[in-house]
Amino acid sequence: MAKIRLEPLKTIAYDADTDYQAIINRSVEKNDFRTAAEAERLRNAKIRGEGLNYQETHNYYEEGNEAAGNGAGAPRASGTSSSDTEQRYRRGLEYALEQQRKREMLEKYRSVLNEKKNAAAAESALNAQGFHETAAASGLDYGIVRKRAADRAARLKARLEAIDKSGEAELEKLRKSQ
Repeated sequence: MAKIRLEPLKTIAYDADTDYQAIINRSVEKNDFRTAAEAERLRNAKIRGEGLNYQETHNYYEEGNEAAGNGAGAPRASGTSSSDTEQRYRRGLEYALEQQRKREMLEKYRSVLNEKKNAAAAESALNAQGFHETAAASGLDYGIVRKRAADRAARLKARLEAIDKSGEAELEKLRKSQ
């Protein structure tokens, strides 16, 4: 455990082998700003004491604030982060929520496209069944039946391709809005 003297009678003990920035990051993720403030205080002491080429930070900790009674500073605003950190956190959260909303919207739209395609295929199958029954009852030539079946298949294919094309255009618009 290394120590650094800040002022006469004020000494901070820190561990030279501890990654205080990692502790700060984990603490902020858990909204534990008191622990982040203490880790930041120790990180700053380590930077000064070891002569490290890092910038000291004061995002969670204010030197000279005697409110904590420890004589060496206190967490900002009684354990909350600075307003910049809170704003970054909120913006990150809003961004994540917006991305989730867009992913859900894309998935829903894909589902709607699949439903349209399934409906078109089902309608074509019903039309084919009706035509075959009529053809059998009226004794239509087999060549005519095959020609109509091929025409129906071509119409279904074109309809499905149109659904895909319009759907892909809409999906691309949604993707670009992300």
